[in-house]
Formats: sequence, structure tokens, C-alpha cells
Amino acid sequence: RPPASSCDELGWSWRVRILPYMEQQAQYEQFNFDEPWDSEHNLTVAETMHPGLACASDKPDFKKINGHQIPVTNYVMISGPDTIGGDDGRGRGFGYVQDGMSNTIMIAEVSGENRPAWTEPVDITLDDLGRGINFGSGMTISSNHGGGANAGFCDGSIHFLPETMSPEDLQVFGNVRDGITIPLP
Repeated sequence: RPPASSCDELGWSWRVRILPYMEQQAQYEQFNFDEPWDSEHNLTVAETMHPGLACASDKPDFKKINGHQIPVTNYVMISGPDTIGGDDGRGRGFGYVQDGMSNTIMIAEVSGENRPAWTEPVDITLDDLGRGINFGSGMTISSNHGGGANAGFCDGSIHFLPETMSPEDLQVFGNVRDGITIPLP
């Protein structure tokens, strides 16, 4: 297993780092962590994605990267200052969460053009959350499930968030240290 600093310097996504926990040790071991995530070798390995990294109700799609067709994912982590994903690509431990695990979004669903290649180090920020759900173009929480999108919270729960939820409330749920807790809609 590569040291976290090696992954960070070469732009590795958390989705690759969790493969051993998804019983995908064999694919994980095929990646060369001494090379960037988008090296020729690593893109070849990335042409296959675990189905758990895509929403079953969304159609499979691919992103062309350096001549390779890489499957896209529906799941991104909330990243940036005061988020569970952090602003350095390493993520934060649950001890960093001050607002309660059930009050903090860790992973959000994205759809359509917003979906990154599954190994691509692309996530969503608090500013992106401030655009609302199913906003349209650009990175925003979105889904093909009418009326809202799913989000995974730090306590392991999944909640369907209605698109009527205010962007400000989304940002509260994304911020781990603002001292604000609000009820889920």
C-alpha cells in the first residue's frame, strides 16, 4: 500500500484508495502508485471499474483520457477547507468532525456531464454545494432520481436530499466545523 503522501503528490483519487475495502485488492495492486493517476499504465488498469462506484439507475458512460475510455463514477467526496475531504487531497479522520457524523455529508451523488472518470482526482466543494441540487451544468449534486439526489453521511447513512433544499443548508451539511446542526429535510 502506498504512503498517503505519494498518492497526494501524484493526484490519486480516494476511489482508488478504497478498492481493498471493496474486495478489489487484485485491481488495486495493478496500479503503479509511483506514477500519476493518468499515466499510460494506470489508465489501462482504470478501464475497468467496480460497479459499486456507479449508480445502478444511471447509464454507464466513459470519459476519454489520453486515448483510453475510462468509466465515470457517480460519487464524489466533499472537499476543501472544513470538509471531510480536506483541502490537501488526503481526507480527514472522523475525529475532525465537530458537528456530528449524522450532520456531515461525506459523499454526494453526481450525474450527467458532472461525472468524473472514476480514478480522476475530482470532487465537489462547499462552493459547489452552494449551487443547490440538480442545478444544471457544472459540478453540483445531481442525479437521475427525480426531485433530488443521494448523499452519504459520515455516520454511514444515506439520505435522499430534495432539490428544494436550500444551498445554504447543503453547505452547513458539508462543513464539518461550523458549529451548526440542522435537521434533515
